[in-house]
Amino acid sequence: MDSRELVSIGSSLGDGWESYPTQLGENVPLGCDTENVRTRLEKDKGRLFSPLEEYLELWFAPERNRTWPGHVEKHTIQDVTMLKNLWQKARVTFIIGRHRKARSGILVSSFIFLACFHRLRLTLSSSLVGQRHSWARLQVTHETFRRILAFHKVFPPFCDIIHAYGQRVKEDSETWDSFHRHVRTDCRQYELCYDLRYFERNGRAGEFPWSLRQTGVYQQLDLSTGRSVWILLKPSDSMKKTLEENLESLADNNLPLLHHTVFIAASLRSWRDYLAHLDTELQRLDEISSFANVEQKLEHDYSVDFSACQTLELLRRKLLKALALLDSTANIVRGCKMHHKKLHARTRPSSMVDDRVISALDGYAFQINYYRSRASTLLQRCSGTASLLSNIVEYRNAKSIAHTTQASYETLQAMKTVAHETERENRIGQKNAVTVKALTFIATMYLPASLIASIFSSNLISVAQKSENNNKTSTSDTQTYFILASEFWKFIVVTVALMVITFALTFSLERILLRSMKREGSEGFSKNWV
Repeated sequence: MDSRELVSIGSSLGDGWESYPTQLGENVPLGCDTENVRTRLEKDKGRLFSPLEEYLELWFAPERNRTWPGHVEKHTIQDVTMLKNLWQKARVTFIIGRHRKARSGILVSSFIFLACFHRLRLTLSSSLVGQRHSWARLQVTHETFRRILAFHKVFPPFCDIIHAYGQRVKEDSETWDSFHRHVRTDCRQYELCYDLRYFERNGRAGEFPWSLRQTGVYQQLDLSTGRSVWILLKPSDSMKKTLEENLESLADNNLPLLHHTVFIAASLRSWRDYLAHLDTELQRLDEISSFANVEQKLEHDYSVDFSACQTLELLRRKLLKALALLDSTANIVRGCKMHHKKLHARTRPSSMVDDRVISALDGYAFQINYYRSRASTLLQRCSGTASLLSNIVEYRNAKSIAHTTQASYETLQAMKTVAHETERENRIGQKNAVTVKALTFIATMYLPASLIASIFSSNLISVAQKSENNNKTSTSDTQTYFILASEFWKFIVVTVALMVITFALTFSLERILLRSMKREGSEGFSKNWV
């Protein structure tokens, strides 16, 4: 192949990507609806892929030999043009390898590694310190990623794993328990993919220190050339570090399944610490449920309330999630082991398979069983602790309700006593009112007599007697009559005036008092409202 053909390969990287994966033809698993896969990618591209920014890592790792020092060549891809140029370089390396035999008699292969992961945050020193968060888009545009998939003819089941990534606003309840394997029609190319989900420390202070992470893995193996193409979605730092060390240290990088053990081992590395953290939380709740005073809370007693039950329920859900993820990882281990056996039967007696892979996968299976057994034990303890805490809370609530009921009964009895006393005082008040009314009526009856007596006892009216026969000694012919004083009219005027003044003052005072009462009532309402 001359340089013009290589340029053509580089310039046509992923042409026709708009129709991926419908252009794959027969190289798809039986029953796969490629049109549905393409439609889903188009519909979900806004959530999955970055609209403008791109950050890809491309690694080249040819087989070690005397002329190659054994280091991994890394490149950062930021546009399609750069990717085309680097792919042209990879093809040159591969063409050279096809015409030169290694010492073991196996064709020298090239290892291409594409890692698409989320945006990385830069410090002032421009060093990578970690991912911004786990729910961001993949830092690659929709076109570039589809070009990569179309160029390598990646089988459609890998798109199911891609949909597990992208922008989200809440945690995904789907476990994405998927392992896909496919043999192309020529029986010389194998494909497999899976999604590893695990927990890692997030380094956030004041929050739950663990976060759910995931890494998507795709491998395409060509048995005729020994060439492998890998695509990793959001690999962890430990995976990348271990993978680079293996690529630089292993003399036989042409083992196609050896690197799967790296990814599985990295995903299992933090499970011991994660389960230990959950165990510590459960022990704290166990102490509360086992040693808290049941009758009532003492001064230095444990705080047992509904929030403790909520914390325990969240812990139970975390354990259920852990069991689901461990089962998913176990299925991936079984799938890799089955794939290794199929490959062993196909390539025997080739060094492309190695018993070390089977031993490592068996060890991971035992390790997963141990973690699963521990998580199941914690879940059983969690159920027992939840039952005990619920019983304590219910007992305390029942005692509290009983005390409240007794206090309410006593208060009701006291209110009944006060009501009886008030009723008795009201009756006495009513009797006093009747008595006052009677006295007032009697006094009103004597008012005219009092007025007449007051008038006659004053100087306004005088009594005079006159004898008709001018005999002063005889009283039989004497006539008695009243003589009004000349100032009597003043008495009447003053009396009427005083009555008018009295009624006017009374009316005015009533109006003033009513206004003041209304004003005080409105001010008190406004204060209470504010």
